[in-house]
Amino acid sequence: VGMQDVWNFDANRGTTGFNIRHRFVASYVYELPFGKGRRWANQNRAADLIFGGWNLNGITSMRTGQPYNPTLPNARIALGTAAVQQWRPDRIASGSVNDPNPERWFDTNAFARPCDASGCRLGNAGVNILTAGGQINTDFGLTKYFPLTERFRLQLPGEAFNVFNTPAFGIPNNNLESPDVGKVRSTVSTPRVFQYALRLEF
Repeated sequence: VGMQDVWNFDANRGTTGFNIRHRFVASYVYELPFGKGRRWANQNRAADLIFGGWNLNGITSMRTGQPYNPTLPNARIALGTAAVQQWRPDRIASGSVNDPNPERWFDTNAFARPCDASGCRLGNAGVNILTAGGQINTDFGLTKYFPLTERFRLQLPGEAFNVFNTPAFGIPNNNLESPDVGKVRSTVSTPRVFQYALRLEF
């Protein structure tokens, strides 16, 4: 994020653009209680082969969104200086909406171009005063082990990344003079992906 006023550091104080305020991560592993040496289906080799050797694992992560702020283009032309790296508008309301969605993530009417008949000036909006959408993601794995001998066994893992296919929206268009201002046109998550493998352990 560039500075608006290089001569006034106090006006550039605010949250960094990479600040993620809250993050939660949980990982888990569970071996199903079936097969040899387990609670159920442990009476014979056929039952062990079918029901035994199953392992569940996963990682669930949740985080809040990335900060950002509305901006105005062409600061050099409007203000007559190249020193303004990021021109911010005047803030006349909070800018938040009750139900943000990709078509209207923030209230664009809460910000105004700081210009009048006498010319343009620097806006009073702070640094990174709005927040983009958060992210919830679950990766899940299911593995089956096939015992061959005392030394060898086959492992058949199946994994699903973003198993619930939950989208995580990117930062909305924050250029107040863009036709798409306030709209989200990107995601920071990947769609659901499955992968399988076969591994020999010895």
